[in-house]
Amino acid sequence: MELPVVNHEDYFAKIGDDHKFPINKFGELANYLIQNKIVKKFHKPLACSFETLSYAHSKIIF
Repeated sequence: MELPVVNHEDYFAKIGDDHKFPINKFGELANYLIQNKIVKKFHKPLACSFETLSYAHSKIIF
């Protein structure tokens, strides 16, 4: 049974190396999982519908 792991290149936030939150760890973890054959491939999520987004976010009109 393959472990379904979701990952996407857009999950990487370009906030700079000097930021206190170590955002690079997510990319490094993804590489580790592939290199050590823990995960064969990542599942890429599909775009969320506006209806689904509306459950968690309010509509703001500018």
